[in-house]
Amino acid sequence: MLNYSISKENLIQYIAGKLEIPELSAGIKVGGYPEELEEFVAEILGKKEDLEILITDEGEEEDKEISIAKEDSFSLEKLLSLGYQRVERVWEEGDISVLGDVVMFWPFSMQNVVRLSLNGDIVEDIDLVDSNTRAKVKSVEKINLFKSTGNVVIGNEGAGKRISLRRVENSFDSKDLDLHISYIPGIDIFSNPKTTKQVISNYRKRDFQILYLAQSIEKFEREGSILGENIDGIFKKEKPVEQTVQKGFVLNSEKIVVLTDFEVLGEVDLS
Repeated sequence: MLNYSISKENLIQYIAGKLEIPELSAGIKVGGYPEELEEFVAEILGKKEDLEILITDEGEEEDKEISIAKEDSFSLEKLLSLGYQRVERVWEEGDISVLGDVVMFWPFSMQNVVRLSLNGDIVEDIDLVDSNTRAKVKSVEKINLFKSTGNVVIGNEGAGKRISLRRVENSFDSKDLDLHISYIPGIDIFSNPKTTKQVISNYRKRDFQILYLAQSIEKFEREGSILGENIDGIFKKEKPVEQTVQKGFVLNSEKIVVLTDFEVLGEVDLS
């Protein structure tokens, strides 16, 4: 019998609770993680600090944005000037749809879609809605929007206060934040569960916690995996940002290994 539990919380909340970092302040350089995990990292940092986190390139100006707040006069032209495209239905980043007194658009660099309720041209309500289900996530007083040309990643969208961090690949100093996150070594384009089991066993001997971020828990339970006995907890992919995590990784400072279907079920990486 496999000894694992299915968590009721999401993986982002769990890792945020385990993350050991100093208090963040604007302008700090952050790095030490694979580029493909940057959205996921920004979300974790935002949850950890209860802030909206922006990660931008060093020296990138923040004048590439406009803001929309409740009671503002809505201007479609301003959004179009940022590179948005008017469509009948919003399917991807940069799309905007206007239907009567409701405006829907998917902001660049954001996970959620924004829904504006208008009274004439005055913004009455601003809601963030899930990009997949279109269910309401939360209401906010203000939203900041960026140009399509900006290299900005946003985490914990809609939090009250926001700070900007600067991405850096190396050359850390004592004031910078090095997260020490890496992909699992020895696992490349094709994951062989037998090989992965050996790698994971070595981590377990060093007291690392082994977690599994599953696309389908039912598939894991139905097909099984030789890694099952090594898994301490399972988290189901629920948030859009969790869908961006296609390969397992290691939080070296926190001694946590996160596996995905790629490692557990031996799926081929087509990314």
